[in-house]
Amino acid sequence: MRKNYFELLKNIEIDPAKELTKLKDIFSERVRVDCVRDWRSLYDFVSDNFKLYRNREKFLSLEELLEYSNNITKAFDHISRFFYYSEMYIDLLTLLKPNIYYELDAQAKCLIEQIAFVINKLNHKFQRIDGSVIVVESNTFANEAAQIASEYTSVKEALSILEYNHYANKGNITRKREILIKIAALLEPWRESLNTNDDFKDVLKCGNNNKIVAVEKLFRMYNEMNIRHNNNRQKLEGLSNQEIEVWYDKIYTMSLFVILGNDVSRILSDFKAFDVKC
Repeated sequence: MRKNYFELLKNIEIDPAKELTKLKDIFSERVRVDCVRDWRSLYDFVSDNFKLYRNREKFLSLEELLEYSNNITKAFDHISRFFYYSEMYIDLLTLLKPNIYYELDAQAKCLIEQIAFVINKLNHKFQRIDGSVIVVESNTFANEAAQIASEYTSVKEALSILEYNHYANKGNITRKREILIKIAALLEPWRESLNTNDDFKDVLKCGNNNKIVAVEKLFRMYNEMNIRHNNNRQKLEGLSNQEIEVWYDKIYTMSLFVILGNDVSRILSDFKAFDVKC
């Protein structure tokens, strides 16, 4: 069957090298800026104001930064190179004050949208950490864990869970170890309470029928909370849409827990085998 226009767009193939060229073209494309009666580009604006750039480090000009970036990324694969420049362009655009140059605002918006589209296709997303926007792998479990952790610690510490998935940390075991130390410190205060929490024990233990309680209750939720069936056993009848959504969110979280729990069981099995060898 032929696919329609929108289906074809969703399945578009991404070439990171070509997409990076597009970013560079948008960044350097000159548009007519009415308020100054001249043709300007994002490159021109950033170059003129570069000494105000918060992360310029030792660089005194945009040209110097771009030359350095070009040299340092030559050995990168195409995807990592695209991510590097994406972060750099997003950070450089912080120099652009909104609503001063409308035409350049439009260019900046186009650049950001283009980056967002491509990184989304590559299963990554933007994440703001400690005042900077970085590109991290889209990881549902990590997102959920970070959100929960933020209720118990600072947002900055909770976001370290997401930083683990930063593209630049791939292969960097030193940085990954540092982040795991942070996460261990974050979990340490929970350790005693988790070990003595009867509700948490119920989540992991078997019931009378020798089945995992959490798994069985999750499937009761699927079957009795107006999701998979429409019969007189459903428990959400008469609730408002807002109340139903709250329950659906809880069931989603339970689903993630069971999916992750399945992965955890494999990890524990691998650790058991590894432990015996050692």
